[in-house]
Amino acid sequence: MEDCLEIRADTVDLTGCNLTHMDRHYFEDHRYLTTLDMSNNHHYRFPSDGSPFLYHSTLLHYYCESCGITAIYKLTFSELRQLRILSLRGNLIEQVSANAFNYNWIEYLNLAENKIVRFNHEHELETMQHLRKLNVSGNNGFELNKLSMDFNELTWVACSRCGLEYLSGEWFSQVKKLKKLNLEDNLISGIHEKCFSENRKLKSVVLSGNPLERLDFENSHLESLYCRQCELKVLDEKSFEHMPNLKVLDLSYNEIERVEVAEKVTVI
Repeated sequence: MEDCLEIRADTVDLTGCNLTHMDRHYFEDHRYLTTLDMSNNHHYRFPSDGSPFLYHSTLLHYYCESCGITAIYKLTFSELRQLRILSLRGNLIEQVSANAFNYNWIEYLNLAENKIVRFNHEHELETMQHLRKLNVSGNNGFELNKLSMDFNELTWVACSRCGLEYLSGEWFSQVKKLKKLNLEDNLISGIHEKCFSENRKLKSVVLSGNPLERLDFENSHLESLYCRQCELKVLDEKSFEHMPNLKVLDLSYNEIERVEVAEKVTVI
């Protein structure tokens, strides 16, 4: 690749080009560039010595989906100081350094369809105070309940197809601004009634494809609940009495045999 000083495009698409290497300084003086897409270069991975893979002062969006990336190191993104959106979906990532994003302003992080169980030994990401959206779906065994980072601005979490068996109310109590949650196709059989009680901004929850038999958790602000293809068998008026603002309810393809009014107990 030759010098690109005369290129004025703000978006460069290098998808499916069979890239295995790119000079880290190639785009350094290309001041107009804001979006770079290097997806579907199946043999491309970040430098194994942990050095920065790219230098650019104004890049905002970087995509490298379905490549051959196995790890994210401390300095991998250290020279992309303005980075806001990072999508590395569909790689082979197993490890992410705790301080991998200390130099960025990441607002949307997509690490879906990788091989991440824990980001690192501590299962921690530092300096994520700007993060609004996190997608870790398709990482089988991903330990969402033990993830530690700054949750102050997090509003959207997707962790579908991760093999989750339970939800920690303690973890969700830290994500105060959570609005949308997708936990589709996990192994969740029950949810504690107080699990989402601290999530006062929560509007939408997707639980479809989980082996849930009952719905009795509390959230007075929830507006949309999707429980398609679960294992719900009985539906009574108490199921949703703690969700007074519910507007959309999808219970299709369950095993519901009875829809009934709960019996009233008379105290003598």
